[in-house]
Formats: sequence, C-alpha cells, structure tokens
Amino acid sequence: DCDGLGNCYDPGTGNGQYSSLLSCQNNCVFPSWDCDGLGNCYDPGTGNGQYISLTNCELECINVLMNEYSELDLNVYPNPAKSECIITFSKKIKQIRIFDISARLCISKEINSNAIVLDLRELSKGVYTIEVITADESFKKQLIIK
Repeated sequence: DCDGLGNCYDPGTGNGQYSSLLSCQNNCVFPSWDCDGLGNCYDPGTGNGQYISLTNCELECINVLMNEYSELDLNVYPNPAKSECIITFSKKIKQIRIFDISARLCISKEINSNAIVLDLRELSKGVYTIEVITADESFKKQLIIK
C-alpha cells in the first residue's frame, strides 16, 4: 500500500493495493505543489512539485507574486502591524480583501479611494494576504500581524 506520502508499506493482510513493492513505488506519488507564477498553487500530480505542502507553496508563491509587483505604488504600513494598517495605492481602490494563510476570506471592504485605514483587531497573529482590487486589476501583498 501507499501511505499518501510517497512511501510503500506491506499492511500484512494480503489486501494491499499493489501486488509488488516495485509496482507500489512506480505508482505511489508523493503529494507536491507548484506555483503558477500568478499566486496560485496546484498539485501537478507527479510528485515532482517544488513544495512539499500546500502551505509551503502558498507562502512562497505569494512572495513571488509580490516581488513581481514591488515596483507598483502599493504600500501597506506598518508591516508587521498590530491593531491597524494603512493601505495606499497609486490607483483608486474599489475593494480590499484580506485572506488568511488557508486562503479563507477574513475581511472584505468596498471603498472608492486611494487610501484606507484598516482595523485589524478582529484578526489573530499571523501571515495574511491583502488583495487590492481596482476597476480593472487586482494586486496582492503580504501582511504580518503580530
């Protein structure tokens, strides 16, 4: 049988999924994740992904995405933040969304301005992704709450 982590084992019951160790090793794929360069993680299904967990992929993938937009005028400060942060952008912001590390939506605010002060007191300590949505684009940046 395959343990789901790329390891083969004999359950000792004669009811294993594979008839031989070689067959198990050829078919038992370690789950792995890759970043598509747009901030999204996916499992290629081959076991040859760059990251060993979805969480590891999301952390690095978000950083890669943020580096692509580092030249844009999107500011989040202070970062790390405690109870609030200020977000400013060179374009008019239509919506701000904050996601936790599991990609769950935590905060969503409709605005029509280039800046906002966001109250973060309802969020726990951790790493979040801020998505700034304009009329025709969206941009992401990492936020740390301590």
